[in-house]
Amino acid sequence: MKAPKIATISVRRQFIWCFSLALFVSISTMVVPQLTHSSVYAQSGQKVRSISCEFVPEEQCPVDMASVRCELDLDPFDAPMSSRIYADYKNTSPRPISAVKFRIRFVDAEGVERGTFHAVDSAYVAAGGTKGHKWKRDFTLDPRVVSMKVRVLQVKYAEGGDWQSVKMQELAQPGSAEPAPTPATPDSSAGP
Repeated sequence: MKAPKIATISVRRQFIWCFSLALFVSISTMVVPQLTHSSVYAQSGQKVRSISCEFVPEEQCPVDMASVRCELDLDPFDAPMSSRIYADYKNTSPRPISAVKFRIRFVDAEGVERGTFHAVDSAYVAAGGTKGHKWKRDFTLDPRVVSMKVRVLQVKYAEGGDWQSVKMQELAQPGSAEPAPTPATPDSSAGP
C-alpha cells in the first residue's frame, strides 16, 4: 500500500510542477513583450544634437584649448535636456598645473547668453602636456541654444600660485553686475 501512495504523491508533485511551469510560460509570453517594447523604446528614442563651440582665448593664459565639442540630449519635442562637453586642453606654460577652471556659456543665434556655468578639472598636467576631460550637465537648457563659448577663468599651478583671467577678476569684484554662475563638478559643466 505504501508504494501506491508514494507514486500518487510523486505524480501530484510532477503535475503541480508542470502546471506551474506552463502557467509561468503562458504569463511571461503576455508580459515580456510589453516590457521589452517599452525598454527598447526608452533606449532607442534618444535624440542628440551637436552645437558649434568657440574657444575665447586670452593673452598670457597658460592653457590653450586643443579641441572642444558639445552634444545636447533632446526631448521628444527637440528641446535640449542635458549637455555633454568634451574638451582637450594643453598646458602651454613652463610650470605644471594642478587645476583649471573653465567658464561655459550657452548662447542663442543672436549671441544672447542662455545659460552659464563653471567647469573644473583638477588634474596634474605637466608643462607642455595635454589633458582631456568630459563634463555632463543634467539641466534643461533654453530651447534657443545654438552654440557654446568656452574660456579659461583660472589656472592653479602645482607648486603654488595661480593665473586668473580678466573675466575672473571682474566676477570676483564686489558689486559685479553679473550673477555668479553655478559651480560644476566633473561630468557636470563649466562657463566662458
